Amino acid sequence: MTILFFAYVAVLLLFLPYKFIWKKGLERKEHPMRMFYGAACFFIDKLGRRKLYAKGRLMDSLGKLNGKEDVRSECYLFYVKRITNGMLCILFTLFFSMVVEWQQGDSVLKSLMRPQAGKRSSEVTAVIVTENETQEITITLNPQKLTEQEVEKILDNAYEQAQKLVLAENETFEHISKKLNFVDEIIVGEVTVQASWASSCREYINYDGTLEGVETPVEGTLYLTLSCEDYEKIASFEITLMPPEKSDKEILAEKIQAYIDDDKRVYEANVDLPNELGGEKLKFLRESNNTELIIMLIGTVIAVLIWFKQKEDLAEQMKKRNEELQRDYSEIVLRIALLQEAGISIYNAWEKLVQSYEKRGDKKRYIFSEMKLALRKVRNGMSEITAFIEFGKRCGGTNFARLTGLLEQNIKRGSRGFSEMLYHEASEAMQQQRNSIRKKGEELNSKLLFPMGMLLVLLLIMVLVPAFMKMNL
Repeated sequence: MTILFFAYVAVLLLFLPYKFIWKKGLERKEHPMRMFYGAACFFIDKLGRRKLYAKGRLMDSLGKLNGKEDVRSECYLFYVKRITNGMLCILFTLFFSMVVEWQQGDSVLKSLMRPQAGKRSSEVTAVIVTENETQEITITLNPQKLTEQEVEKILDNAYEQAQKLVLAENETFEHISKKLNFVDEIIVGEVTVQASWASSCREYINYDGTLEGVETPVEGTLYLTLSCEDYEKIASFEITLMPPEKSDKEILAEKIQAYIDDDKRVYEANVDLPNELGGEKLKFLRESNNTELIIMLIGTVIAVLIWFKQKEDLAEQMKKRNEELQRDYSEIVLRIALLQEAGISIYNAWEKLVQSYEKRGDKKRYIFSEMKLALRKVRNGMSEITAFIEFGKRCGGTNFARLTGLLEQNIKRGSRGFSEMLYHEASEAMQQQRNSIRKKGEELNSKLLFPMGMLLVLLLIMVLVPAFMKMNL
């Protein structure tokens, strides 16, 4: 691999002077590897440029990108850059392959490196070549064995660490009042030493090192066994277990509890709490569960939700209003057309529709409310055209804009052909309404697909599961 790499580098260096002046004229920013273009240029020149220019789609793309028809030089440079990048990629590949080969060393195995002491065994796959055949075998390498002196040194080091680790938060072996740390392993350099513990005070020391039931000082012995390879080291520590140290809070709580459990007070239904205990003044407060704060927080959240809910309700009401206006539109246009055809003017027809609505006493209908408002404006002195325009704007939608235009046209140019236009408008409005109803029906059908699918799945489960259970039986 090394020979191949250096031969490849020699080839690249050999072609560095090729077309040196042309390469130097290229922009450094667009062509950072221009000095290595020599080999690619030589290869293309010998191959023949006509074969490159025969690529119609590439030439067309380069022409569109560069905004000109003759792009032979751009095509040539495109392939030079393309080939050079590939050659440099191969160069780096050969370089890294050579580095890996150097790290692995000679392919002929002469020795094997054992894992360090304390590490796990490793396996090495090797190929054995004999005169008759070649075969592959797996060799297991156990960790390196330590000498007796090395093991003793490691065990001594582990013993020193164990003395510090086992005490944990305790200061000395003569005053142990907190949990002991029974470590299972101790690391010395690269070697792992196994540790096991035992105690003569089993009734006071649990397996995890916690103390239990120590009310008076208890003397005992703690035993340690360290193991490394085939060697062991046994050590012991004289210990004194002390009652757990109590905090000021625990001491005060015990005093209060003793006061309440006093023989004189155990017969009292209502126990008075002390104002002073041991020369220290006390004041008892009921535990706060922050109920007030929680209620205030919940109330604030509800208020915010109501705020946004009202906004959503208003939007929903506006949506229903617009839908109702669109539903009533065709009816109003048709009734105006009938009254107009009967010889009644627009204003009188408008007034007659409003009066009819008021006499019937029907539930509120937005379109008649808007018509009533427009009629009131006309009576107060506003022109009919302005009132109708404002009526169309308040109702919104293209339908009412068209109706407003027809009413304005009737007032300005007369009623000729006005009835026919109203009938045509009413017919289109009814068609739009039917289309809207059909669309809503399709949306409802699509919404029902998911629950119907779930029901189908449940039905299949109810049918198939008992069948499979019978088959298994």
